[in-house]
Amino acid sequence: KTPKQLPENTSYASQNFSLLVVWFALFCDYCLLTLAVPIFPQLEKSEFETGVLFAMKAMTQILSSPMVARHVDAYNLEPLLLGLFVEALSTVTFAFTKSYPAWCFARAISGISSSCIISSGFLHVQRRFANDPEGMGRSMSLVATGIIMGVTFGPPLGGLLYGVSEPLPFLFLICLI
Repeated sequence: KTPKQLPENTSYASQNFSLLVVWFALFCDYCLLTLAVPIFPQLEKSEFETGVLFAMKAMTQILSSPMVARHVDAYNLEPLLLGLFVEALSTVTFAFTKSYPAWCFARAISGISSSCIISSGFLHVQRRFANDPEGMGRSMSLVATGIIMGVTFGPPLGGLLYGVSEPLPFLFLICLI
């Protein structure tokens, strides 16, 4: 397939909406990355198993990113939406099971969904601002703050909501996605 090109005359409102969608997708993705961190020790596994569980998402993201990035150029926002859908499925798994293998599987597919979200999100922003290099730089920086906000808010949100109800942090994130 040939890469989809966005029209050159995209409006300001359309660009802002695109930035918001990509920012929000990155926020949700990285919020899930760290939301479960305070919960992992509650699974009563060894430190090694907890470390494996924590690393599972990053490991699958690193392994899947080259393959996902190769295919994402032919599509526009479809991989981003697919990534959010898979992220929601993994979040449901976290909410309704305490099985260590199920959590490992959910973390692994969450890493693949992260590859889809990041690759397609940044590519979409690049295409929106292809004719404005300065605007592209500002926009890339802006959407990257979604990653920072997700990583920052995930652990305290996860710990606080988990203290109220075990599935609550994940149900909250499902509602956001």
